[in-house]
Amino acid sequence: MLCHHPISPDEKDAAGFIRAKKTIALLLLMFFLALEGYSFLTWLRTGQSGNFFVTFYTALVFSDILLVLLSLRYGIRFPVVFRNSGYALATVFLRVALTAPPYVNALIGICAGLYVLVINVAYNGYAALDRQC
Repeated sequence: MLCHHPISPDEKDAAGFIRAKKTIALLLLMFFLALEGYSFLTWLRTGQSGNFFVTFYTALVFSDILLVLLSLRYGIRFPVVFRNSGYALATVFLRVALTAPPYVNALIGICAGLYVLVINVAYNGYAALDRQC
């Protein structure tokens, strides 16, 4: 279970961060739909599948990095920065797994999942020491 720390004690700042995340999510959705349409049309014309997942995960990596940088504007508490950076790194691992050879890609994916679990345990452990959960 993940312990929740607000990004900022100021509700106005927290609302601004939530608006920014929603904007990024909406842009990602539009990119996803456009990429899906382009990939489908390419498949209809050529009969070959494109690199849909590779391209989309590359966009996810950049959006995760953007979210980490954006979160630094609203709060610089170590546990939150640690968690957000860890999640962004896990996305990079998943992106690498998409282009890795068979069996290696599965291993990288499993390691990325385990890495996220370790991040959660460390984050919750720090929160327990901090007595905020």
